[in-house]
Formats: sequence, structure tokens, C-alpha cells
Amino acid sequence: MNKLKFLTAFVLIFTAFNFTSCDNEPLDSAIDPNPQPSCVAPTSFQASNFIGGTNVNLSWVASSEATSWEVQYGPTGFAIGEGTSVFSDVTNVTITGLVSTNTYHFYVRSNCSESEVSSWIGPISVGTSTGGTPGGTTGGSFRVKIDGVDFVANNVVAVKHMPINPNTNQPEVNPETGDRLIQYSISGYTNLKMVTVEFLELNKTSYNLPGDNGAAVVYAPNVTNPLGYYMGLTENGEQIGNITITTNDAVNKKISGTFNCKVSMVDPVTMEIIETKQLTNGVFTNVPYTIEE
Repeated sequence: MNKLKFLTAFVLIFTAFNFTSCDNEPLDSAIDPNPQPSCVAPTSFQASNFIGGTNVNLSWVASSEATSWEVQYGPTGFAIGEGTSVFSDVTNVTITGLVSTNTYHFYVRSNCSESEVSSWIGPISVGTSTGGTPGGTTGGSFRVKIDGVDFVANNVVAVKHMPINPNTNQPEVNPETGDRLIQYSISGYTNLKMVTVEFLELNKTSYNLPGDNGAAVVYAPNVTNPLGYYMGLTENGEQIGNITITTNDAVNKKISGTFNCKVSMVDPVTMEIIETKQLTNGVFTNVPYTIEE
């Protein structure tokens, strides 16, 4: 079986407009006007509730290029660069010494070498304003069939996020139009299970999977096990699913849509697919979202 390259949900922003099949070799950077980034951000960033009133567990899914990660956290709304940094060589970390009556923002990014880092992913909000739920406003409905078995979320969280360029600390923009880029992330949770739908807002309502303008679907049977995530992957570039936005109510900040996708788990050593699942009849309805800078 061919080895895979991860098609991560939070691919650095320029790949959203220059998607390359896994079968293609990258162009020489000297002649490629839009070279592919060498350090890809992590995906599926999650946070626990407060544990013991002072601790929060964070986890994420690694990109294949990353060798370690930096977490930065601080009071809600802090500017990146002014928070507290924690470095880790595994895809989870426990932040200690917090105060459960306060609210915090958390970010994470990949470190691929001494000189290469990815964009920041976040913020995730934890504290009294969110009840310790990972990022954003809760509400609406979210359901999908996983290999024919109903998954009905008892908690739904959505965030409308504006990515930040890590080199300039300025908002990422569409290189073709100059408009600020906007990313949506809608997650349904039932106990420790999670299904997440992600995409960039680019004046379109339908996205093919994998990798159409940053679109992705992720399934976690257990969010505390970052190596057990299923993602939308392909060996030969075939379409494996789609996301359709049926309504996006900018006045009331609610979003609805449908999705279907084949998701796969890979061996972290060989990068070969070891198991696949079919997500069908996915629908999220009137999910309120927060806007996070």
C-alpha cells in the first residue's frame, strides 16, 4: 500500500488555493510561484474541562512534518507573543496552575525544525464563559451515521475563526483578492466521541473532500487518544466526500449544512491506512457560532 501524506484540516493557508494531489511531486521552489509550505499546522485542537480546578488537558493531531509543538496560553483575548509558552514532543499536554473562575485562551503550532514553524491554531476557550467546552458557542443539532450507526451529539460547538500569519502576526488573506480569510469549525460531541467539519469561507456553499479550500472531516472515537483519529485521506486523489452549507445566518450567527465522507486511520510509523469508516447522512442544523480573532 502506498504511503500517505496527511491532508490536514488546517493546512497553511496558501494550500487552500493551490491544492496538489498526493501523487504529484512538489515543484522546485525556484520556479514555483506558490511553493507548498514545509511546516503544516496541527489539527483537531481540543481542551478538557478544568480538572481539579487548576488543570486543563490539551490534545491535537500532528502533521507529518512536525517534530514538536508549542502551546501558548493566557487570559481570554491575550495577544500571541504575550502569553505563556509550553513546549511538548507529544501531541497532548496538561496546563497546570490555572484558576477555574477565570477564562483562558489556548493556541498550538507545529515546530518542524529550529527555523520552521507553522501557523497558530486557536484559540480554544476554557473557563466560566464557555463552561469548559472546547471553543465557541454551544447549541443546535448535529448527527451522522458512522458505518450505519447513529451518532447524535449531545453537545455541539462552532467557531468562526480568522487565522493569523505567524510571521507577521497579521490576519491571513486570500492572495487572489486580498480579503481576510475565515475558517469555520463545527464539532459534535457525545461522551468522548467527536466529529468535526471544517472549511474556509470563500463565497461558495459546496466543498469536495479531501482538501477543497481547507475543507476536512475528522472523527475521533476517543478525543483523549490523538493517535486514534480518523481523517479524510486519499491515496490516489479520488473524491471521498463533500460538505454543503445550506444556510449561514450572519445576523443570528447560526450555520446549517450536510456532509458525507470516508475517513481513515493511518499507522503513525508507516503512514499506511489501517482502517476506514463511512460517515453518511451527516447534518448540522442551526448551530450558533462565535467569532474569534
